[in-house]
Amino acid sequence: MPLYEYVCKNPGCPRSTVRTERYLPTMSSPDPPCVGCGGDTVKVPSIPNIVFVGAITARYNDPKKEGAHKEGYWASRVKSTTRDDGKPEPVFIETFQDQAKFCKSEGLINPKETPAGLEIREDGRGYKSTRGNPGQWI
Repeated sequence: MPLYEYVCKNPGCPRSTVRTERYLPTMSSPDPPCVGCGGDTVKVPSIPNIVFVGAITARYNDPKKEGAHKEGYWASRVKSTTRDDGKPEPVFIETFQDQAKFCKSEGLINPKETPAGLEIREDGRGYKSTRGNPGQWI
């Protein structure tokens, strides 16, 4: 049975902004009534679910890009760049040791060493608590 998402057409209904998932026996089944007011509903596009299996690196990379066949990822060296023009230097990181060295040279926190209950800040230079008092910067 296919799964569809519906929204109520009645703007006064409290469910008019809430998506409701419904299983229908066939694709040609009529749209079901709203669960809130019993009015008409409209089928809306669903957000697709994409399942990645394995590491999201070489298997899903663009094969035309340099290093796409390798397992790893690209990072930009900003703090410890060796370029004369001052632009970030691209670095390909293949191993956890490469990642640890990169993080240390850039003054960043290595995600592999993040304690449980903490999340790395957006700038990569501190932690944010996810337990107790969530959102507190450490």
